[in-house]
Amino acid sequence: MPTSSIPSESNRLVSLDVFRGITIAGMVLVNNPGTWEYVHGPLRHAEWHGWTPTDLVFPFFLFIVGVAIPLAFARRIESGGKKRDIYLKIIKRTLIIFAIGLFLNGLPYFGIAEYRIPGVLQRIAICYFFASIIFLNTKVRTQVAITIGLLIVYWLMMKLVPAPGYAAGDLSKEGSLASFVDRIVFGKHVWSQARVYDPEGLLSTIPAVATAMMGALTGTWLRTEKSRIEKAAGMFVVGAVCIAIGWIWNAFFPINKALWTSSYVLFSGGLAGLVLGEYRRIAAASPSRPPGPVLSPRETEVLRLVAKGLSSRQIATRLMLSPRTVQNHVQNTLTKLHLHNRVELTRYALRHGLDQDG
Repeated sequence: MPTSSIPSESNRLVSLDVFRGITIAGMVLVNNPGTWEYVHGPLRHAEWHGWTPTDLVFPFFLFIVGVAIPLAFARRIESGGKKRDIYLKIIKRTLIIFAIGLFLNGLPYFGIAEYRIPGVLQRIAICYFFASIIFLNTKVRTQVAITIGLLIVYWLMMKLVPAPGYAAGDLSKEGSLASFVDRIVFGKHVWSQARVYDPEGLLSTIPAVATAMMGALTGTWLRTEKSRIEKAAGMFVVGAVCIAIGWIWNAFFPINKALWTSSYVLFSGGLAGLVLGEYRRIAAASPSRPPGPVLSPRETEVLRLVAKGLSSRQIATRLMLSPRTVQNHVQNTLTKLHLHNRVELTRYALRHGLDQDG
C-alpha cells in the first residue's frame, strides 16, 4: 500500500522566523536605546559614510522580505494558483504597507506643510512590489542580472551625473544626485532631521530593490532539494563573496546607508546571508525527531483535516468513515509521531503546512 512521509522540514522556515525576530528586536533596541543623551556607539547610525550594527537592521529586514517572496508565491503557482490573484494580493499588500507608513509619518499632529512622504514602510512596500513582480516574471539568471544591473546603474548615475551646482560624483549630504532628486521631488516633505535629503528617498530606492532581490534569490535557493548543510554552505560562500566585493567597492563608492550605495547593498546583503546561513547550519546540526515517520495516505488525509480544525465526527462525515475509525487513525498517528494529544498533533500539522490545500 503506498505511503507518504511527513517532510522533516516545515514549509515555514524556523530559521527565517528567528532571523526576523532578532532583526525586529534590534530595531526596537535601536529606536528605544533608553536615553538619547547616552547612547552606545553601536546603537547609533554612522554619521554619513561607514556603518555600525544599527545600519544593518533595515537592509536585513528588506532581505528577509525578499526571502519570503519565493516561499510565499512559488508554492501557490505550483499548486495552480492564478497569477491574477497573486498580483492583486501584491498590490493590496503594497498599498496597505505604504498607507500605514504615511499614517505613522503624520503622528501625532499630521501637519500637511511638511508631511514626510518617504519612509521605512514606504520603501519596504515599494521594494516588495518590484521584487515580487520581478520574481514572478523572470528566471533566476535574469533576476541575478537585474540585481547586478540595478547596482551598476545606480553607481554610474551617482558617480557620473552631477547635481546642479555640484561636481559629478559628489556624495555629500547636500551635493549627491540622490539628495538633489529628493529636494526636487519631495521639497519640504522629507525627513525633518535631514532637510536636504531623505534616507528613504526616491533614487536610493533603486538599489534597495536589489537588497530585496538578494533575499528573493536566497529564498529560491532555500527551496531547492539540497540538504540544509548544503544550503547553509552555499549561503556562506555567496555571502562572503558579496561582503568582499562590497568592501572593495567601498573604496570607490563608500558604504553609506542614507544613500543606500551599491557597496552597502552587497556588504549588508552578504552579512544577512551569512547570518541566515548560520541559523540554517544550527538548525541542521540540532538533534531532532527522526525525519521519516511514515503515515498511510488515510492517516495523512485525517491529519490534514485535524490541522483544519475539524472534529472526529466532522472528519468521519467528510471521509465517510465511522468516528471510531477516525479516532484509531488519530491514535496511530500520535504514536508514530511520538506525540501525546490532539493539541500537539494539530501544532505539528500546522508547523508542516498541512492545513494548506494542494
